Amino acid sequence: RKKEHDRLIYIVTESARFYHNELLKPTGQVAKDYLKKRQISDETVTKLGIGYSPSWQGLITYLKSLNISQQEMLKAGVANEKNGRIYDAMAERLVFPIFNHIGKVVGFSGRALNNDALAKYKNTQATDIFNKSTLLFGLNNLRKARVENKNFAILVEGQIDVVSLYQAGYPNAIATLGTAFNENHINTISKFVDSIYICFDGDNAGKKATEKSVELLKQ
Repeated sequence: RKKEHDRLIYIVTESARFYHNELLKPTGQVAKDYLKKRQISDETVTKLGIGYSPSWQGLITYLKSLNISQQEMLKAGVANEKNGRIYDAMAERLVFPIFNHIGKVVGFSGRALNNDALAKYKNTQATDIFNKSTLLFGLNNLRKARVENKNFAILVEGQIDVVSLYQAGYPNAIATLGTAFNENHINTISKFVDSIYICFDGDNAGKKATEKSVELLKQ
């Protein structure tokens, strides 16, 4: 079981390496332009390992060159299958690697850069190493934040919010991964910090989500 677990971590880590390198190439310009518009610095991009998937088959070709089988790609959640053909699950998206609490890459969250995409954000499907009902984006930074006397987490709505706060000196910002904030998330966070600040958007949806989250935290 450990051997299989380590193999999945290896596949996802190599995928993260591929995405980050693709962002730095000329073909990653559309993603770099988006990051620049959001005032995300090159240093932050490097520190957080942000990447880009320029095509539907680039990652597949790269992983095949590492002797990773299609079945393994599917099991790691980095590829999907349609009509008997596999493709990059994060194709044509800005890609944020998701780390577990010990800093290992276990999955991804991808933001669409063209308006035709069916979903603005897409997360890795559930795998043996990735469960979005317990994981949070930015979770791996909470232990370091506590050492720096920031014994609290800042819960925000999206990945870019986490990245922006990280860049501004708040490594303790976290966000859920396309699922509602729940008791499992609270249990995960409470292992690292003693309190949570909620900082959602000021619209009606954000206010309702804040109220729900406060009720959960009270319990």
